[in-house]
Amino acid sequence: MQSKINELYEKLISEYELLEKILKIEEEKNGYLVQGKLKDFTEMNENLEKLVNNSSKMELERIKLTEEIMTTNKLNKDSNLGELIPLIPQPLREKFEKLYDDFKNILMAIKLYSNTNSEMLRNTLDILDITLSHLTEDHEIEYGDYENNVKPLSKSVLLNKLA
Repeated sequence: MQSKINELYEKLISEYELLEKILKIEEEKNGYLVQGKLKDFTEMNENLEKLVNNSSKMELERIKLTEEIMTTNKLNKDSNLGELIPLIPQPLREKFEKLYDDFKNILMAIKLYSNTNSEMLRNTLDILDITLSHLTEDHEIEYGDYENNVKPLSKSVLLNKLA
């Protein structure tokens, strides 16, 4: 069992390092948004997407290994890591406890930055829409045919292209 525990610890470290990269990108995007700098986030978003996909793959591998360890220790395979940690011998238990806390903290930070960034982008697009609508005073653009009674998306041509 000790070798499986060590393998799990290594997988958790690798997964955590990937989460650090995700957090770094979210922080960088946040910095641009807070400063009000216009930036094309395409490259950042593509990198973020690759990292998230890799993280998902790593998570599936970790879950499989965790379930094996849980079954070996006669725990419910749906138990979480917090229930396994007390069964891990010292000094590795302390490392798991620290890593467990680190995971919770980094995931909360990623969620916070991601939600904040999304909100700032939405607000920026709303301001652009209002500004462009007042500047152009264009009529609303409708998509689809009248039979389906499709509602207009926006008065802004730019925002309709982004939608």
